[in-house]
Amino acid sequence: MLFARLLAFVMAAALAVPGFVCASPLPTVRTAWLAEHEAFAAWYAHERKWDAENGISLELVLFPTGKNLVDNMRGAGCVIGGAAAVFGLLDKRIYVIGVGSDETAANAVYVRPDSPLLALKGENPSYPELYGSAAAMQGKTVLAPVGTSAHQLLYFWLERLGTSDAEAIVIDTKPEEALKAFMGGMGDAVALWAPDTYKAESLGLKRVATGRDCGITQPILLIADRKAADADPAAVTAFMKAYLKAVEAISALPKEELAPLYQRFMRDFAGQEVSVEVARADLEHHRFLSGDEQRAIFRSRAEGGLLQAWIEDVVRFHEATGALSRRQSKALEGVPLATSRFLDEAASH
Repeated sequence: MLFARLLAFVMAAALAVPGFVCASPLPTVRTAWLAEHEAFAAWYAHERKWDAENGISLELVLFPTGKNLVDNMRGAGCVIGGAAAVFGLLDKRIYVIGVGSDETAANAVYVRPDSPLLALKGENPSYPELYGSAAAMQGKTVLAPVGTSAHQLLYFWLERLGTSDAEAIVIDTKPEEALKAFMGGMGDAVALWAPDTYKAESLGLKRVATGRDCGITQPILLIADRKAADADPAAVTAFMKAYLKAVEAISALPKEELAPLYQRFMRDFAGQEVSVEVARADLEHHRFLSGDEQRAIFRSRAEGGLLQAWIEDVVRFHEATGALSRRQSKALEGVPLATSRFLDEAASH
């Protein structure tokens, strides 16, 4: 009892001293990520204490797949995440609030060095960098993780060649198993993403298509739980300010400093040891977008905005493969839950 009175007296005396501030912990904002490039900026923002500078403490939670992330981020108490977001938009759980990373160059379709597809380039003059042809792909077997960005690339490659999934044979293969199975002799082509794309090239496989070759963009989107964002929009704006500051700083770092930093990020956050070569390749094949670039992307189609077209490509792919019904696709037209509000607020402060 005496100790409690003494403690109260000491606290009262301290508070009476001008300039004394009783420190209180910053509110934690839990965020959801895959072990991929887009999480790098969030990790670096926390590392440099730019989250604290904006009045929050970021906590990064690792998820195994994008679908798992979108399905479970609310249950895990995560306010913000980085993922392909189409299915979260369907039941109106999330807002699209930004672009985490452009991974278009990180996905690719590969064949063996002796593949006859390599003798066929530019069959579609609108896409002169693509290899293959509709006739050459009839009945051919392609390994791909179905429903993913690698599968989306495969879909558009085949479409640009004048054929489709229905004319080829697509075998659903987990990403970590696809390259191994292909090297073991299974299939005629394989659709991969980083870091397996780097392994494929080191093994001598030949690239026949990328998203850029197909004229598509494959972004990882920044998403926010609608309920949490509506309840505390200031926390989402604070995250966006810290994230974009990290993007700016990362973009300005010399290359010789960036790769070791990325290696540390992968080790500390993802628990993965990656070589300096893989780190450099990941940084080369992924791109962060500045705040100004992102705000331009969020403009309407009439104003030159690109986000709606990017997401419509994803929706069309999922409808073509049966993952979305026509009614569901119609519900996603115009991307009504994509908002630049938090980007705008971050820029204005």
